[in-house]
Amino acid sequence: MKNLFVPYELALQLKGKGFKENCLGFYSSSANAGDNNFSQHWFARALDQDKHNPDWVEFSDLTNDKSCLAPLYQQAIDWFDSKNILIFISPYESGIDGGSEITFNWDIMHKETMEQLATDHSTYDTRTQALTVAIKEALTLI
Repeated sequence: MKNLFVPYELALQLKGKGFKENCLGFYSSSANAGDNNFSQHWFARALDQDKHNPDWVEFSDLTNDKSCLAPLYQQAIDWFDSKNILIFISPYESGIDGGSEITFNWDIMHKETMEQLATDHSTYDTRTQALTVAIKEALTLI
C-alpha cells in the first residue's frame, strides 16, 4: 500500500508549496531522504482542516522541518488541479524484437487555457515513475 503514497522527498516539497489536505498518514520527524519512514498513524489531517471530524488524528508536527503529510498520488494530482495545473500520464505501446512493451510519459497543461506548460517524451517503465517525475516538474510551476 505504501506505493500509493507520494515518496517522502516529494511530500516535503509539497509541504513547502502549501499542501495541507487531509491525508491517510504522515512521514514522521525521524524520516530521512530516501528513507520512507511512514508513520504508524494512518489518519492525519492538516491543522486547519476538518477539526470536528473525530476520525482524524491531529497531526500537529507540521512545523517540524522533517515531518510532513503523506498524500496519495491522486491527492497530489487533485491539489495541482485546484491550482489550474493538469498532469497527464500517457501510456505508449512500443515493439521491441517483435514483442510489445507499455511505457509511459507525461504532459503538464494549464487547466483553463490548455496551454502546454511542460512535457517529457522520455519513457518510464511504470505509471508511478512517470507521475513522480511529472509532480517534481509541476512543483517548479507553482
